[in-house]
Order: sequence, then C-alpha cells, then structure tokens
Amino acid sequence: MNNLKEKLEELNKWYKDNDIELYQQLNQGIAPAAIQDVENKLSVHIPDDLKVLLQWHNGTNDEYLDIGFGAPFNSLEISLIELDTCIEAIGEEWNQRWLPIFGEGDEQWFIVLSKEKSDSSGIFKYNFDDENIYLQYENINGLVGTVLASCNSGLIKPLSDRTDDFYELFFSDEFESIRKKYNPTAYPFSKKQGVSVIPSFEEEWPDDWK
Repeated sequence: MNNLKEKLEELNKWYKDNDIELYQQLNQGIAPAAIQDVENKLSVHIPDDLKVLLQWHNGTNDEYLDIGFGAPFNSLEISLIELDTCIEAIGEEWNQRWLPIFGEGDEQWFIVLSKEKSDSSGIFKYNFDDENIYLQYENINGLVGTVLASCNSGLIKPLSDRTDDFYELFFSDEFESIRKKYNPTAYPFSKKQGVSVIPSFEEEWPDDWK
C-alpha cells in the first residue's frame, strides 16, 4: 500500500499547487475506527486500498464534484446511503456487497466488499439502463495512477479551466492509453464491446461476489 499512499500524496500536491479550489472541497480523511464500525455493522471487509483512499480524503463536500476520477467521489457515509438506494431501486439485482464509492444517480461505480480480508477490489460501473457491469479500473491504485498521470500530462485541468465538454477527455485516445498502462485488463471506455464485461444477473456473478 506504500506505493498507493505515495501516489495519493503526489495527487494532493498537484491539487494544492494547481487546483486549490478543488483541494478545498476535499473532505478530511476518515478515522480507521469509523471504517471498522462499518465493517462490523455490515459483517464485511472493506478492501485495504479503499481504506487508504478514504483515510486520505473521505470524498468531497460536493456530491457532484469530479476530482478527475471520471465520476463523483463519495464519502463512506454517502456510499452507504447510495447502497441502500440501489437496493431499494432494483432489489436483488443489486448485490448487497457492491459499495457505490463513485458516481451518482443512474450510474454507479462500485467496489466489492468481501467476506474475508482483501487487499483490493476492481472498480466496476453499473448503469441502470444497461444489462452489464464494466470493469473501469483494476483497483484503487490503477485509478489513482491514471488520474495522477493525466493531471501531470495536462489532460485533466483545474476546475477553473474546465469546459462543458470536460467528460469527453475520458473517451480520448490519450486518456485511454494512460488508463490501459495502469489497468491493462479494464474495459475500454471508448468501445461498446470489451472482454471485461460481467453480466449483472446473479446466477452469472463470479463466485467471490456471492
């Protein structure tokens, strides 16, 4: 996890140096005891890499703010609310161990809570209008590596320089090449077909999701 922590500190520095407006909207990190309370309540384990992310910053104070991840970054508290909302919306089709840590509304990006202690989880996209689940990033380290490299290259710009077409950058060839460097098995953002597509039907879920 040391490599992830180093990347997060680099990302913090980039925000402080280049986007103080965004940096000031990042929440303080969550206490380890608060994470443990959630694990005890749900009888699950939160992946270690997500714990590191949440202890870095526990989401943002703006539920619609994208800090460069490609979707809003939820606090653990908001993620639990979104989890209940997803279960209410689609019932058993939403696995109770899918924690929506990114996204909002009809598009949720979740990590998989585990029965046993785990180092990491993939970051998967579930769109309520779609019948499939897509692997967006292989893990938190892959996400942060992608965002940091995109910030350093100038592809991701500060809030004050963003235009209405901000999200188009995530479908650009430049971003795709960066993302694939850090997440070689992830689903291609810019294509309709990909090898990392998992049916959303329970009987076809991977064994470790059941």
